[in-house]
Amino acid sequence: MHRTRFCSLFLALLLLTGGSRGQGNAGHSPKGAPTFAEGAGTRIHYEDGGSGPGVPVIFVHGLAGDLRMWRAQLDHVRHTRRAVALDLRGHGLSGRAANGDYSIPALASDVLAVADTLNIKRFVLVGHSMGGAVVLAVSAAQPDRVAGILFADPAGDVTRLPRDRLASMLGRMEPPGYMAFMKGWFGVNLENAKAATRNMVLQDLDRTKPEVVRAAYAGLAAYGPVPALQAFKGPMLTVVLPGSDRPSSYQNLVPNLPAVKVKDLSHWLMMDDPALFDGLLDGLLSKVK
Repeated sequence: MHRTRFCSLFLALLLLTGGSRGQGNAGHSPKGAPTFAEGAGTRIHYEDGGSGPGVPVIFVHGLAGDLRMWRAQLDHVRHTRRAVALDLRGHGLSGRAANGDYSIPALASDVLAVADTLNIKRFVLVGHSMGGAVVLAVSAAQPDRVAGILFADPAGDVTRLPRDRLASMLGRMEPPGYMAFMKGWFGVNLENAKAATRNMVLQDLDRTKPEVVRAAYAGLAAYGPVPALQAFKGPMLTVVLPGSDRPSSYQNLVPNLPAVKVKDLSHWLMMDDPALFDGLLDGLLSKVK
């Protein structure tokens, strides 16, 4: 497939916690043994650390990712406040869905399971790619607990994708051609990536089960983000690549979503330029009350 077409498909489809440490139970140190929350019969892996008076932050990765993608942000935020990251069901060290449900609301329940396990009552959410839809679903499910949202090159409204194209994409996510297709799809969007970013993204893709990726992608394509975007009244910010500025992109779906456009980075922009992303996150956190 031509490079431009790959990029367009990827951006259309993949594009796809309040209180201080004293508020709840402490989680494990990032250097300790893995810790898990129980969500709908599924073990959800998370990392918890940091302390301070600010509202805690929960980080949510995208399709075929895991919490390690937020390492720079976790290290940054934990200097001043609590920060938590998790592996969504079927990703990283988390268990696969016992009921096979990888819909966006189901993934959102993973986030809430971790927040509840840690007794974090109110939090800021940061979501990358598909994780942007997940954090929106969290805000819709429990709006009083979400103090702010930062989107990192989030998924657009994938429900607008023509059904024949969706069927074609899901078909290509079946064996035996799954990995060749996915590496081509991801590879185009890693064009400006640092070597470390590229290595981690492809490693995570390789270890995430194809059936999980396909089901989660189908869940993303079934999720309409507009009602949650319209309903959320707290501070929001989206950080997007030039190719993400389309009619279906979050910042063009509602009038109240500020957008910062960045360039010369890959889709995994928070890994490519942590200082830039951390500065934008600090700006959003300064607006959270």
